[in-house]
Amino acid sequence: MTRLATVRSELAHARDNSVRILGELDSARRVEAVARQIDRDLDAAAAALAHGAMR
Repeated sequence: MTRLATVRSELAHARDNSVRILGELDSARRVEAVARQIDRDLDAAAAALAHGAMR
C-alpha cells in the first residue's frame, strides 16, 4: 500500500469512528431527555399526592 493509500485508509477509519461516536452521543442525549421527563413526571406525581394528602 502506498503512503497516500495508507493515509486515506486511516482518514476513512477516523471518519467512521467519529460518526459512530456522534451517534452514541445522540443516543445518550435522547436517554438523558427521557430521564429528565421521568423526573418531571415523578415530581408532578409527588406534588399531586402531597396535595391530595393535605385535603
